[in-house]
Amino acid sequence: MSRNFTADQILTERLVINDTDAFEELYYRYWYSLYFYSLRKLHSAEDSKHIVLTIFNTLWQKRHSLPASFPLSKYLYEEGKREIIKSLSQKLVSISKQEFMEPVAITDENASLQEQRKKSDKNSFELTTQHRKLVRYVNGQAMPAEQRQIQDWPSDTKPNTYLTPKEKRHLEKKILIDIQSHTGYLLFFPKKENPWWQKIAAMF
Repeated sequence: MSRNFTADQILTERLVINDTDAFEELYYRYWYSLYFYSLRKLHSAEDSKHIVLTIFNTLWQKRHSLPASFPLSKYLYEEGKREIIKSLSQKLVSISKQEFMEPVAITDENASLQEQRKKSDKNSFELTTQHRKLVRYVNGQAMPAEQRQIQDWPSDTKPNTYLTPKEKRHLEKKILIDIQSHTGYLLFFPKKENPWWQKIAAMF
């Protein structure tokens, strides 16, 4: 795959005609920023990998309905934030359900139901409050304004902070293979083979 710079807009326009090379170029360009950003917020490599997979799967599925002058980097960043909030919310709901299912040590049946109702209302309120906190956390608003950095894209990614170059290449390839298997795009839109003379030239 050529890594010569091509503007996002051109690559996005090529997605409409099922250009798998354009899709993969966009993947190589943005996957690590999304992964690293998710990792900083979720502290889970598996969840971060799943978010990258989900976002690029969705991008491929939506390729025919992308509007003109589609702001790709902004879209990916917003989708990343949305998926992180969703992941954190699911964890909160799971913890809340476990607490709600704890037995209430009250002998009177009506009192027990009333106690459970109160606990359920309290949990609902706490989940709404927690959701607002999650949105602030993911948007970088959980810290004092003077320490906050305003950004449209997680550009503070430091190369190889969590991965060695070898690990990064391995993960990059693994996620791409997962995307290919989920979408099956290579089965429907196989890449055109290079002419024989280009293959020979590539050897030198």
